Amino acid sequence: MAYVMLFDYNGVKLLNYPYHETIRLIELGFITNVESMFFPFWLIATFLRFSFLLYISAFLFGGIFKIKQFEYTIPTLGTIIVFLGLIPETPVFNFTSNREIFLNISTPIFMVFPLLLWISAKIKGDSKR
Repeated sequence: MAYVMLFDYNGVKLLNYPYHETIRLIELGFITNVESMFFPFWLIATFLRFSFLLYISAFLFGGIFKIKQFEYTIPTLGTIIVFLGLIPETPVFNFTSNREIFLNISTPIFMVFPLLLWISAKIKGDSKR
């Protein structure tokens, strides 16, 4: 109800994030940009989330390859993740035109990958368990 009173019904239909738009309209005396007060909390939460996911990734990587001291792989995994994150996103109009090519390339990979994992488990001797 508050969003409709603030933006009107048609405006609310067009807004993707009405909460963020509402925060941008609020002014507290001399503070004109209230959303900047949320930035430190967002930054800390993002850092904690990235650290947790990086640790879980290193733990799984260490478990898969039987690395006892998997903590030493964390800087390498972090660097790889950061560099993968720097790859620019594919625009939607490009992706829709390249969708068929992407599916033709990725489908055989997803079909063969479980077989390769099974063969590598057989070679290592882990499939006896």
